[in-house]
Parts: sequence; C-alpha cells; structure tokens
Amino acid sequence: MPAFSWSFIGPHVILLQFADSPNRPAQIQRLSDLIQQAPPPEVLDFIPGYDTLLVEFSPVPAIQIDQFVERWRTHLNTQATEIANSPPGRLHQIPVRYDGPDLPRVADQAKLPVSEIIRLHQSQIYLVHMIGFCPGFPYLLGLPISIHTPRLSSPRPSVPAGSVAIGGEFTGVYPIERPGGWNLIGSTTTTLFTPEKALGSNPSQAILLHPGDRVQFIVLSSD
Repeated sequence: MPAFSWSFIGPHVILLQFADSPNRPAQIQRLSDLIQQAPPPEVLDFIPGYDTLLVEFSPVPAIQIDQFVERWRTHLNTQATEIANSPPGRLHQIPVRYDGPDLPRVADQAKLPVSEIIRLHQSQIYLVHMIGFCPGFPYLLGLPISIHTPRLSSPRPSVPAGSVAIGGEFTGVYPIERPGGWNLIGSTTTTLFTPEKALGSNPSQAILLHPGDRVQFIVLSSD
C-alpha cells in the first residue's frame, strides 16, 4: 500500500508526504502523470518534489479536497503491484569530460586522488529521482557516499549549461546556464533541455531525462 500522509500548508494548498520506499519515485511520478493527463478543474497547479507532491486547488470545501486525495490514494493502491514490478527506466549514457573547477577540492575533501573521484563517479548507474530546480535538471541518486560533497556556501552567479556537478548526496547536470551552488566536476555536450519542444503537442519531449530513468556517465577525458 503506498504510504503517504497529507496536510494543508495554505487555505487551498496541500502537501502529500511520501514514506521512504524504493517505489517512492514511481509513486510520485504516477500521481503526477494522473494529475497532468486528466487535471481536475479544481487543481490549479502541482509540484512534485524529492519525497513530496504539492497541489494547489481553487477555493473548494475541505471535504472535496479530502475526496480528491482518497481518490489518488486508491489510484496508487490499484497500481501498487505494477509499480513494484515495473521494469527499470530507460538507460541514458552521458559522456563527461572531467574538467570541472571544483574537482580538485572534491578530491581533497574526500581525501582521494582525482582519478579515484572520476572512477567512483562514473562507476555507478544512477536513478533519476526527480526533475527540478530548473527545466530538465535531474537529481540523480546513487552517488557513492565517499564523494558526497556539501553545496557551496555561496552559489556561483552563473554555471554553464552541461556542467556535471555534485550537491550533497546527489549528482546532476545543469541543462541551461543559470546560478548554482553545486560542485562542478565536469562537463558534457549532451542536451538535456530543448526549449522549442516545450511549445509542441508533447511538452515532456523538451527534457531528456524523466523520473525513473537511469543514467550512466561515460568518461571522455580528464584533461
């Protein structure tokens, strides 16, 4: 049974909190897909998170919101077996040049040589846990604990598109140029976000990675 609780965080805004589970990313994605594909007129917006789903409603009675939540809970219950047995998501191989300015500092903090940081980073197959922060930005789970690195105390005013980075327990890739506080360890020419596709009939095609997908980084060069 999908375990989530919920509460009001505003007059017509609720937050669904999902319990820790290997199926949590799929549960959040299935519910997001349901709301996106058949949005109730009462739902104004929704925002999936790492372990939450925020939903904003138009002014409606609380009992009606409760009915929506129980309907969504039932939807996940009926799909519990399918979610648990769903095949692994699509595997994307992303070539990386390990030339990031923060790579030496990440190595110093981990007390490991740079070559070992590179080996550890590219030795994993990562799970796309969520997309957030900016269009197409993947939060990738699976980073070896030995190279978890805190975010910068002061974010950079500009991070180039294609920057491969570490932020705490996550690794990710900046799809567009923007400010950011993650540790930059490399770069890729892979396009993660194509803005013009966002205006088409299927906006989801604008981003390369989706929750549940998997990512493997392939070393180009450390020069």
